[in-house]
Amino acid sequence: MRIIAGRWRGKHLTTPDGRNTRPTSDRARCALFNLLLHGKPSAAGFRLAGARVLDAFAGTGAVGLEALSRGAAHVTFIENSPEILPILRRNIEVCDAADVNCRVITSDIAAPPRAERACDMIFMDPPYGRALWRPAMSVLVQSGWMTEEAICCIELGRQEEFEAPSGFELLDDRHYGAARMTVLKRQAGPGATG
Repeated sequence: MRIIAGRWRGKHLTTPDGRNTRPTSDRARCALFNLLLHGKPSAAGFRLAGARVLDAFAGTGAVGLEALSRGAAHVTFIENSPEILPILRRNIEVCDAADVNCRVITSDIAAPPRAERACDMIFMDPPYGRALWRPAMSVLVQSGWMTEEAICCIELGRQEEFEAPSGFELLDDRHYGAARMTVLKRQAGPGATG
């Protein structure tokens, strides 16, 4: 697994052994960032350059590090697995991502700390088939992690059912092998509660 584009292009990232963690593939990550930078999110006003990003269910941190490589200003990684956290930290070190550019929070996404600053982009890659994205979306809104018009990218299993939650507009929904990538935009206003 490697960083695909930007200042760290070609940097190889460590991945865990076994099947408990399923990093977003290079192909799916490339497709996601092409969509964000040139598709409907970009037409809806999203700009990655200078954005604050939350990589929830961070795992190896590949998506957050890709965002930093491509110009995001800051990434917060939320991960709670004691087996994965050393790999995440190693990948951050490999990319020389300074503390001012990223932060690792050891927390269950179901009970994150209150955000210090809201993020412009949220990426979630929860375990497939358990619909953990739904309660996570709600708690992230309630704890201040999303700007009023945040872009939310959720990776699901290809066959998983999905319906955009209240307060979010579905911008795109695509399949990449066994993965399904949905891209949502939070709607500004009182209805955007998740």
